[in-house]
Amino acid sequence: MTVIFEKLSRRGAISWRKKDNILIIEEYFAILKLAEGRDGFLKFLNQVATWQNNILIQEAYAARCLTVETEAVRKAQRKFALLTKADIQRIRQNARDNMSVIPPEQLDCIKEFDIFVVRASAPSAQDATEESGLLLALGHYDGEKVEMAMYDEVKHNLINSNDD
Repeated sequence: MTVIFEKLSRRGAISWRKKDNILIIEEYFAILKLAEGRDGFLKFLNQVATWQNNILIQEAYAARCLTVETEAVRKAQRKFALLTKADIQRIRQNARDNMSVIPPEQLDCIKEFDIFVVRASAPSAQDATEESGLLLALGHYDGEKVEMAMYDEVKHNLINSNDD
Protein backbone atom coordinates (compact mmCIF):
# COMPACT_ATOMS: atom_id res chain seq x y z
CA MET A 1 0.00 0.00 0.00
CA THR A 2 2.76 2.46 0.89
CA VAL A 3 4.43 1.91 -2.48
CA ILE A 4 1.20 2.76 -4.26
CA PHE A 5 0.76 5.92 -2.19
CA GLU A 6 4.35 6.96 -2.86
CA LYS A 7 3.74 6.53 -6.60
CA LEU A 8 0.51 8.53 -6.40
CA SER A 9 2.38 11.24 -4.53
CA ARG A 10 5.24 11.35 -7.05
CA ARG A 11 2.74 11.64 -9.90
CA GLY A 12 0.86 14.48 -8.20
CA ALA A 13 -2.44 12.67 -7.65
CA ILE A 14 -2.09 13.17 -3.89
CA SER A 15 0.20 15.19 -1.70
CA TRP A 16 0.65 15.38 2.07
CA ARG A 17 1.42 18.67 3.78
CA LYS A 18 3.09 17.49 6.95
CA LYS A 19 3.27 20.82 8.78
CA ASP A 20 -0.51 21.11 9.10
CA ASN A 21 -1.74 17.57 8.28
CA ILE A 22 -3.48 18.32 5.01
CA LEU A 23 -4.15 15.78 2.28
CA ILE A 24 -4.18 17.47 -1.12
CA ILE A 25 -5.97 15.49 -3.82
CA GLU A 26 -5.94 16.34 -7.52
CA GLU A 27 -9.50 16.75 -8.81
CA TYR A 28 -9.62 13.79 -11.23
CA PHE A 29 -8.20 11.42 -8.64
CA ALA A 30 -10.70 12.78 -6.09
CA ILE A 31 -13.53 12.11 -8.54
CA LEU A 32 -12.31 8.52 -8.97
CA LYS A 33 -12.13 7.97 -5.21
CA LEU A 34 -15.51 9.60 -4.57
CA ALA A 35 -17.04 7.40 -7.28
CA GLU A 36 -16.23 4.41 -5.05
CA GLY A 37 -18.95 5.61 -2.70
CA ARG A 38 -18.87 6.59 0.94
CA ASP A 39 -17.28 3.35 2.17
CA GLY A 40 -14.68 3.35 -0.60
CA PHE A 41 -13.70 6.96 0.12
CA LEU A 42 -13.50 6.29 3.88
CA LYS A 43 -11.31 3.27 3.18
CA PHE A 44 -9.03 5.47 1.06
CA LEU A 45 -8.79 8.07 3.85
CA ASN A 46 -7.95 5.34 6.38
CA GLN A 47 -5.22 4.14 4.04
CA VAL A 48 -3.85 7.70 3.79
CA ALA A 49 -3.69 7.88 7.60
CA THR A 50 -1.93 4.49 7.69
CA TRP A 51 0.54 5.64 5.00
CA GLN A 52 1.43 8.78 6.93
CA ASN A 53 1.56 6.97 10.29
CA ASN A 54 3.93 4.44 8.74
CA ILE A 55 6.21 7.31 7.73
CA LEU A 56 6.03 8.75 11.26
CA ILE A 57 6.89 5.36 12.77
CA GLN A 58 9.84 4.90 10.39
CA GLU A 59 11.16 8.37 11.23
CA ALA A 60 10.77 7.75 14.98
CA TYR A 61 12.49 4.38 14.67
CA ALA A 62 15.40 5.88 12.71
CA ALA A 63 15.81 8.66 15.27
CA ARG A 64 15.63 6.17 18.15
CA CYS A 65 18.21 3.91 16.45
CA LEU A 66 20.61 6.80 16.03
CA THR A 67 20.25 7.84 19.68
CA VAL A 68 20.58 4.30 21.07
CA GLU A 69 23.52 3.40 18.82
CA THR A 70 25.36 6.65 19.57
CA GLU A 71 24.92 6.22 23.31
CA ALA A 72 26.11 2.59 23.17
CA VAL A 73 29.25 3.56 21.21
CA ARG A 74 30.01 6.46 23.57
CA LYS A 75 29.60 4.20 26.59
CA ALA A 76 31.94 1.61 25.06
CA GLN A 77 34.50 4.30 24.16
CA ARG A 78 34.52 5.56 27.75
CA LYS A 79 35.08 2.01 28.97
CA PHE A 80 37.57 0.75 26.37
CA ALA A 81 38.92 3.97 24.81
CA LEU A 82 40.23 2.41 21.57
CA LEU A 83 37.65 0.75 19.32
CA THR A 84 38.07 -0.50 15.78
CA LYS A 85 35.50 0.15 13.06
CA ALA A 86 34.42 -3.48 13.39
CA ASP A 87 33.93 -3.01 17.16
CA ILE A 88 31.82 0.08 16.59
CA GLN A 89 29.72 -1.71 13.98
CA ARG A 90 29.17 -4.67 16.35
CA ILE A 91 28.21 -2.32 19.19
CA ARG A 92 25.79 -0.43 16.95
CA GLN A 93 24.20 -3.64 15.68
CA ASN A 94 23.86 -5.04 19.20
CA ALA A 95 22.28 -1.78 20.42
CA ARG A 96 19.82 -1.85 17.50
CA ASP A 97 18.97 -5.52 18.11
CA ASN A 98 18.29 -4.89 21.81
CA MET A 99 16.49 -1.61 21.36
CA SER A 100 13.09 -1.42 23.02
CA VAL A 101 9.98 -0.91 20.92
CA ILE A 102 8.57 2.60 20.84
CA PRO A 103 5.13 2.57 22.50
CA PRO A 104 2.57 3.81 19.95
CA GLU A 105 1.07 6.23 22.47
CA GLN A 106 4.39 8.11 22.51
CA LEU A 107 4.05 8.84 18.80
CA ASP A 108 1.96 11.69 17.52
CA CYS A 109 0.01 9.49 15.10
CA ILE A 110 -2.38 11.04 12.62
CA LYS A 111 -5.95 10.50 13.68
CA GLU A 112 -7.56 13.30 11.71
CA PHE A 113 -6.65 15.65 8.89
CA ASP A 114 -7.99 18.22 6.50
CA ILE A 115 -8.57 17.57 2.82
CA PHE A 116 -8.06 19.97 -0.07
CA VAL A 117 -9.22 19.04 -3.57
CA VAL A 118 -7.33 21.08 -6.17
CA ARG A 119 -7.80 21.65 -9.87
CA ALA A 120 -5.89 19.41 -12.23
CA SER A 121 -4.43 22.54 -13.81
CA ALA A 122 -2.67 23.56 -10.57
CA PRO A 123 1.06 23.78 -11.34
CA SER A 124 1.83 22.52 -7.82
CA ALA A 125 0.04 21.75 -4.59
CA GLN A 126 1.58 24.87 -3.03
CA ASP A 127 -0.04 27.03 -5.73
CA ALA A 128 -3.49 25.60 -5.03
CA THR A 129 -4.75 28.24 -2.63
CA GLU A 130 -8.00 30.07 -2.14
CA GLU A 131 -6.53 33.17 -3.79
CA SER A 132 -5.35 31.35 -6.91
CA GLY A 133 -8.79 29.89 -7.62
CA LEU A 134 -7.32 26.42 -7.87
CA LEU A 135 -8.92 25.12 -4.66
CA LEU A 136 -12.13 23.24 -5.47
CA ALA A 137 -13.24 21.61 -2.23
CA LEU A 138 -12.40 21.42 1.45
CA GLY A 139 -12.97 18.63 3.87
CA HIS A 140 -12.11 17.19 7.23
CA TYR A 141 -11.65 13.55 8.21
CA ASP A 142 -11.79 12.72 11.92
CA GLY A 143 -10.92 9.04 11.68
CA GLU A 144 -14.53 7.93 11.40
CA LYS A 145 -16.43 10.35 9.22
CA VAL A 146 -15.63 12.82 6.51
CA GLU A 147 -17.23 16.17 5.84
CA MET A 148 -16.68 17.82 2.47
CA ALA A 149 -17.90 21.03 0.86
CA MET A 150 -17.21 22.81 -2.37
CA TYR A 151 -14.94 25.77 -1.70
CA ASP A 152 -17.25 28.22 -3.51
CA GLU A 153 -20.09 27.18 -1.17
CA VAL A 154 -18.14 27.84 2.06
CA LYS A 155 -15.84 30.63 0.89
CA HIS A 156 -18.04 33.38 2.33
CA ASN A 157 -18.15 31.71 5.78
CA LEU A 158 -14.39 31.12 5.82
CA ILE A 159 -13.56 34.67 4.81
CA ASN A 160 -15.94 36.14 7.40
CA SER A 161 -14.66 33.85 10.18
CA ASN A 162 -11.09 35.05 9.50
CA ASP A 163 -12.17 38.67 10.05
CA ASP A 164 -13.13 38.02 13.70
